[in-house]
Amino acid sequence: MGIIAHGVLVALVLMALCLAAMPLAHSISGADGVWSALAAAIVVWLASVAGMAIGELFSGTSMAATKLLAGMVIRMAIPLVACLMALVGGERLAGSGFVFYVLFFYLVALPIEAGVSYCKSVASQSKQAPES
Repeated sequence: MGIIAHGVLVALVLMALCLAAMPLAHSISGADGVWSALAAAIVVWLASVAGMAIGELFSGTSMAATKLLAGMVIRMAIPLVACLMALVGGERLAGSGFVFYVLFFYLVALPIEAGVSYCKSVASQSKQAPES
């Protein structure tokens, strides 16, 4: 599965979850809650795609740990910076639950990304394994 397919898969899952969360967000915080949920889904999606793209820069079995670490740093840094910015400067975002939506979407996207990465590593190992 390539980066584009990975991005589309995560976008579809996050879009479905965002649509499911919007009635709750609207009932709790009104329109600000809906915008917070949407912004959180976009931040998590961007982090996911950026982490996968940065990870793809490192190929080969000798770079597996570097690939994993680089992808994880990007996947964590983007949402953390967005949450920090919301808490410091965005009173409307922070007050309408942006941080909680980021946490929810992040926890859902993480197993999807792990599954995709696992499938890619198994497929690449089976291609590299010598046939007997």
